[in-house]
Amino acid sequence: MAIKAIKVGHELRNLDQVRNEIQEYIDVLFGRKPAPLEDGIDTLLELATAYYSRAKEIEAKLHQLESNGVILKGSKHYKYRTGELRSYLELLKAQVDLGSRRITVARLEQEQDEGYQMASFRN
Repeated sequence: MAIKAIKVGHELRNLDQVRNEIQEYIDVLFGRKPAPLEDGIDTLLELATAYYSRAKEIEAKLHQLESNGVILKGSKHYKYRTGELRSYLELLKAQVDLGSRRITVARLEQEQDEGYQMASFRN
């Protein structure tokens, strides 16, 4: 298993760009747009983890700007962080969990198949 490069945004210029960036991630995870990589059962976990990490980075940057007094409580950026972004983070976290469960199920099925094959071999 190799590390895969998944391209995510790196800037926080304006709120519309951030919204569009996060929406692209959601569209990929829901199959509305093609995934930037296809690696079988690992794809969902890897993409969701990368996208979740990027959303957390955005959240941290917004927190930093709030603590520096650049973003004020009640502003568009503050409302985005406490509303839409929080919902996106919950959705992305759920996708990470789903990807992890998919891998667990696949491994269990593989182990069961291998056990069945070993039992057949013995008979």
